[in-house]
Amino acid sequence: MMNATFLENCKQYSLLDKEILLLRIEDQVLINNRSVAKGNFSIRGFLGTNFVLFDESNEEVYIFSENGDLLWKTADFLLGTYRRFDGSNEKNSYLVSINDGKNRYDAIFNFDTLSVIKTYSGKLGLEGKKIVLSQKTFVTHDRTKIALFNHSNEAIWHHKFSDLIQADDAFLNSELIEVGGKLYFTLNSQKGGDPGIICLDVQSGELIRHFAGTFFGVFKDNDFVFSSKYENILCRIDSRTNEIENWDVGQLLKENNFKSINDHRCAAQDGKFYFTQTFGDHNAKLGILNFDTKIMDYNYDFEVSNGAIGSIKLGKDRIFVHTQDHTLHIFEE
Repeated sequence: MMNATFLENCKQYSLLDKEILLLRIEDQVLINNRSVAKGNFSIRGFLGTNFVLFDESNEEVYIFSENGDLLWKTADFLLGTYRRFDGSNEKNSYLVSINDGKNRYDAIFNFDTLSVIKTYSGKLGLEGKKIVLSQKTFVTHDRTKIALFNHSNEAIWHHKFSDLIQADDAFLNSELIEVGGKLYFTLNSQKGGDPGIICLDVQSGELIRHFAGTFFGVFKDNDFVFSSKYENILCRIDSRTNEIENWDVGQLLKENNFKSINDHRCAAQDGKFYFTQTFGDHNAKLGILNFDTKIMDYNYDFEVSNGAIGSIKLGKDRIFVHTQDHTLHIFEE
């Protein structure tokens, strides 16, 4: 059984290392319940174990430590951070995006000196998202391609999505996750081809395995990768062997008044799949499926007034769900 508590007027929240909770409630920013700033702030990401905030009213960047201490602020530029793969070994220098009011560009920001030590005048990687793998490399993708670049902006390998599933209209249908030196993501198509989960060697780009079928998102759980198919089939891949196990949860969902697990607002941890369901904005639910015991450990119905579900994040012993009415729901045993 879980206890649920609620924080109203929560405009934004973020979680660092599954323990440090950053909240923006009304006009206050709190780090683990310690008020650290007041004003019109937005959460912009992390630099290592430090939080990056932006004061929208005064156009200033603030960096706070995980303990809530103000480490630095500047009005010289807007600093944005890129997503990191779990375990990426960044320490002192970070790949960031900068907007100085006149130009937008990518740069290397050194946290020891709190200064920009390198700028990129042209396009860095591909036009789309960048995910930092290490202090030397990052994975980048746009609508049609995926590639690994080094910080000298040299491509190490690249693939066209269309070549990976033999479909001209191939598109990315998930986040990218890295598990044990392997990159997993789903590709789909509306014109046939051979859609599925793609597994690449991160360093060489070699295609290790193509799991054929129409899958939804991919979610990391230690050495495992969770995904799902139509007809409520929950899947788990062991990254060490790349063996896949399927579990038909359709009947179990019906017994617990669910319709589908195929919502991308999901997460996985310790053999459990945490999924949310929102049809319209009045039928929001949370469910926890235990892949090892093949039972549903928990389910919860949100109030109609909560509206749709915006996100779900997992802490070490807590579940955080943010709903449309700016309520943060916190579940713990």
